[in-house]
Amino acid sequence: MQYQATETGHLSGFSIEESCGLTNEEKYYPVSIQGRWQPYGSGGGNLVVALSRDNVLSVFIFGEGWTHWAEYTLKAGDKIISYFNDALQAKARLYKTEVKPIANSNPTVSQSSNPDEIRNVNIKVLLHEDGSADFTEVWNVKVASGTNEWYLPRGNLGDIKISNLIVTDETGREFITESDDWDIDRSRAKKAGRCGLHRTDEGFEICWGVGSKGPHVFTVSYNMSNCVKSLNDYDMLNMMLLNPGLSGDPQNVDVSISADCATLTLENTRIWSFGYEGTRFMGDDGSVHLNNSGRINYVTALLRFNKGIFNSVSVQDRDFQEVYDIAMGGLESKK
Repeated sequence: MQYQATETGHLSGFSIEESCGLTNEEKYYPVSIQGRWQPYGSGGGNLVVALSRDNVLSVFIFGEGWTHWAEYTLKAGDKIISYFNDALQAKARLYKTEVKPIANSNPTVSQSSNPDEIRNVNIKVLLHEDGSADFTEVWNVKVASGTNEWYLPRGNLGDIKISNLIVTDETGREFITESDDWDIDRSRAKKAGRCGLHRTDEGFEICWGVGSKGPHVFTVSYNMSNCVKSLNDYDMLNMMLLNPGLSGDPQNVDVSISADCATLTLENTRIWSFGYEGTRFMGDDGSVHLNNSGRINYVTALLRFNKGIFNSVSVQDRDFQEVYDIAMGGLESKK
């Protein structure tokens, strides 16, 4: 460790930035911690903490006409890069942006700079007479090195409540479901084998720790109340089942929607879907099926039910035509 000078003080205004904050950009990873250094005396300067590609952690303080620095040579930069990626991911979720994980240029274990791979998503929705629904989602994915958790945003919930969350992985291990608000700022190790709900301004995120990079199959089940809405003339399900802006592009998505209180048919149910290139059809098993054959941006299902199938307490004082007209402002899937 080398010091140009030594003094004591305090730090403020920390932020994680997607740049090294230094002029020699090629030497450092495109990420840094920046803030303000104020010594217990006069003066002060801007703080930059950056990691070089040869695993040297550098701390700079730039004042007026002077620069202080310290350098720490690390045996491996994997853990520091993991901390940086955790912070970048938390910031991206806070500001609803996307971020590309930082890959180690000099790793102790081989890492990939590729994004997460979402190989297959299977979503089954079972509707109940009271308008609630049980969801079972199977996510076949390959986790990238910078990812420490998976999460499913659920927004615009209104009177919908999420409960009975269960997550298992490909080994059959059932994760610990946390009762408190999910802490998104924890490390990968502290999130591993755990799941929970994180409150957001739009609603909730269903979260679980990935445990390790590489291939995984996560099975996520939960209940949502008041999914079916009672309208003046019909009942309906109008819900986004797969969100846009995922950490990787889904290759295949298969959605099925059924009811345990009646057999859905083309006589009692009408189907619309949005956000993907693919098909929608009523199966012989009484289930609505949505499948992609091309690009997927998101998947939203709009189902109109005849009265008498459901007895939902979630009532909306409007006709289905109003919902339909609003929905047609988007793009239907290509049959």
